[in-house]
Formats: sequence, C-alpha cells, structure tokens
Amino acid sequence: MVLKENAPLFVYGTLQYKPILLRVLAAQGLEHCEGSIEHLRFSPGSLYGFKRFAVSNEAYPAIVADACGVVDGTIIEGLGSREMELLDRYEGEEYEKVSVSVSIAQHSNASNASNAGGSADPQVKCVVYVWCDDENRLVKGQTWTLDARTMEDFLEEI
Repeated sequence: MVLKENAPLFVYGTLQYKPILLRVLAAQGLEHCEGSIEHLRFSPGSLYGFKRFAVSNEAYPAIVADACGVVDGTIIEGLGSREMELLDRYEGEEYEKVSVSVSIAQHSNASNASNAGGSADPQVKCVVYVWCDDENRLVKGQTWTLDARTMEDFLEEI
C-alpha cells in the first residue's frame, strides 16, 4: 500500500501525551522541536473498525482490526518526513503504518454514528500505527486509557 507523504497521523496511545511526543522528536535532534511542537495541529478524531487494547506488561496500547470497534484519539497535522521517520523508529517493529479514514470529531455526542462502521462526521485520510506483533501479547479483556501519572513514568523510561 502506498502511503500519502506528509499525511496526518492518527495517534491513540502514548503519543497523545504531548510531553512524550516532544521527547521523541526533540531527543532525536530536531532543533525546531526543542521546547515546542507549535508547528503541529491537533484535533480529536475517531477511527472506526479498530479496537484498542493494553499490551501485556507495557505502558502503551495497540490497535487491531475489529469490525465493531471504534478508537478515539488525536489527529496530528504538520509532521514532516524526518519527524515521521523518528516516529517510525519510536513505534518499532511491533507496528505497521497503514492508511485509514478517520472521523473528525465535530461534537461529543456519539449518537451521530449510524453504526460502528461509520460516522456522520467528516473524514480525513491519515496514517496510523497498527499492531502487527503477536496478538497473544494483547490483554483482550483490558482496554487502555491515557493516564497522566503512567505517562510521566513512561516518559522517564524513553
């Protein structure tokens, strides 16, 4: 699959926590990111047809295809090719980058979705990191939530 260059990125896990995003980009020597990610645009979005799970013994989540699933997250626009390379390195071989359509959240009422396969909200083509490692590592009975304390601990590890 050919991915659109400089397409927006849909994030649903640790990269939603801006200090982690900043650390990943700044620690890799991108001068304009040191202390700032102001050049990026962030907006809420929902990805239909996927489900998010905790990864066993990790602070980060994963998503896998699930026809009835929906994953809320953040659309990041304005990332350059060098930044995407750094994010690819951060995500590692456990994930593959795929092209998806993400619903741009227009309002907080989830009833605007006619079913789990679609939404009445406008769509944007994004790339997203999808789990491609052993699915036995996913904790299927446990969803993952963004927790500031856990993210602060994780930030110290990266």
